[in-house]
Order: sequence, then structure tokens, then C-alpha cells
Amino acid sequence: MKRYILTTGLTLGFAYYLFSISSHSSSARAPSVDSEQRTVVASTSPAIETPKLQSIPQRIRPATREAFGEGAPAFEKEEDFREVVKAIDITYPDAITAAILRLRASDSDIVADFFIKGLQKPDEEFRASRAQLTFLAHHYDGPALQPFWTDLALRTTPAFDNENELVAEVEPSSSRDMILQEMVKSFEHLGSLGLTDESARDTLSHIVLKPKGPVHSTFMRRQAYVNLRNANTQAAIRTLSALSADDPLQASLIPSK
Repeated sequence: MKRYILTTGLTLGFAYYLFSISSHSSSARAPSVDSEQRTVVASTSPAIETPKLQSIPQRIRPATREAFGEGAPAFEKEEDFREVVKAIDITYPDAITAAILRLRASDSDIVADFFIKGLQKPDEEFRASRAQLTFLAHHYDGPALQPFWTDLALRTTPAFDNENELVAEVEPSSSRDMILQEMVKSFEHLGSLGLTDESARDTLSHIVLKPKGPVHSTFMRRQAYVNLRNANTQAAIRTLSALSADDPLQASLIPSK
């Protein structure tokens, strides 16, 4: 019951976030680190920490069985995958469970390809489902999703054309929050992958050393460094030693060394 309540709280909160994505502020002033940190803390607070698969309800209601199939059929066609992503009701834990079970019943490489194409080559109709796509990727946490998280971390496929302007807004907005939360989640997943994968560590190091404009702010670079350090101390030391003495990240990292 506690697990069900936790998952319901998470999905309701995320649903409110999706509902608010349609509008954002247009201020051009630079945000404070405190404002950016509040956004990140809100998305990673222990009170709403994303549960593991076993925390998602395993008892599927009849309506969900009818929609997704009792035997959790594997995804074989990209069109089927996209229809599920677009149609999923993230306020309904059983629907999330059914989608995750279908993902886990599918070939991991095929599923990863569906996620990556959904991010990088969405049609106009699917483009609006990016938040749901990222949400499912985070819950699924498949072994072949590294290119997906790398893309989000490097902002290779940005959510908005003017991301550098959006992250510079003083007042929080749904668009700005979406960008920051995508990066935070991607850093976390790359950090986990980086325990055994050097290329995942290289991506985090690249963000620390070669940020992509304001979207990779000092605070976000610090988040990348912390996840790199958690993955591999030696890689973090090499990255830190490559920073120039006057890099603002140096001062930011003093408590983390």
C-alpha cells in the first residue's frame, strides 16, 4: 500500500508538470544559482524519488489489461510503441506498470532504438510527447539507453530552439524546468552507467570541461561532476585537474572535493 501511495503521488505530481508545460515566462535576465538549485532539488527530493520497477503496482486492473494485454506483449513495431507513449495516462499507475512490463518483455536494443528515434526523429504529433517519452525511459532504465541519455545531457536534440534563453529566465517556468530536469535525470543515468562504461564518464567529463553555453551553467556542470565523481573517482580527479584556475566551477566544487 505504501508503495502504491508513493507511485500515485509521483505520477500525479508529474501530471501537473506536464499540464503546465504549455506556457513559460519570457524574461531575459540570468537566474540565480539558488533558483536553479530549487528546481533541481524539487525534481530529486527524496519525497518524490522515482521508485524502482518493484515499487510500481503489480496488480493490473481489468481496464489496463484490456488496453495493454494481460501477457505484456513485446513491442515489435515503432508505431505501436509511439501510440502507447502518446496514450499513456501517467496519473494511472496501472497504465505505467503495463507499459514498463511491455518494455521489459521486449528486446532491449529494439526498445532503445524506439526511444532514441522518438527523441531525435519525432513527427509533429509525437513531438508533444517528449515528456512522456523521457518519463518512461527513466522508469524503464534499460541497458541500451545510453545514447538517449547522452543526447539529453549534451542537448544534441533540444526540447526548444531557444534553450539558452529559457534557462536564463529569472522566474521558473515549465519550459525551463523541463530542460533542467531532463539534464539532471540524464546525468544520474550516465553516472550509473559510468560505473562500468568509460564513454558515459567521458560524456559527463565533456559537460564539465566544454559546456554548451548557458544551458550548461556552473550549477549544472557541478551536477555532472558530482555524478562523474560517484561513478569513478579517478576520472573525476582527471577532469578537475583539467579545469583552469579561474573557472567558476572551481569555487563551486570546493565543498565537493
